[in-house]
Amino acid sequence: MEAVEHYETTYWAAPWRLLDEEPNLRVAVGRFMTEAAAVLTSLDAPCGCMVVLGTANVSPEAQDVHDALRALREVSRTNFRKRFERALDAGDLPLGTDVATLASTFNTLLQGLSVQARDGAARAELERIAEASLALLPHAGSGAPADGRGRP
Repeated sequence: MEAVEHYETTYWAAPWRLLDEEPNLRVAVGRFMTEAAAVLTSLDAPCGCMVVLGTANVSPEAQDVHDALRALREVSRTNFRKRFERALDAGDLPLGTDVATLASTFNTLLQGLSVQARDGAARAELERIAEASLALLPHAGSGAPADGRGRP
């Protein structure tokens, strides 16, 4: 777990800070996903994400490690959700946007990028996926249907 904490602090603190601090949602998400591609393909970091890929290598006797990694993956989903909630409040997402599902979608995409990196995908390929992910963000004027989960 010390190695995971070091990995998170060393490689992921800056991308998450970018997502949080950039006021423009599309710029924030684009920069985050591009930075994720860089981290996941860095020669200095393990190939892929320790938090995503580490669970597959945890023995059944180390349930506490599995649980800790799962909690860290949930932090990623929470980070996305908080950012999307702020964007909804700021009018950068249409009323009615299901921010919980949007956060889960981007968290799943981030985990998938990790698997792709582990399988040898090049940074440029992951950056193209990062760019394509921006199409998943609804535009503020798009009139996303209210489904009871977005803000009124």
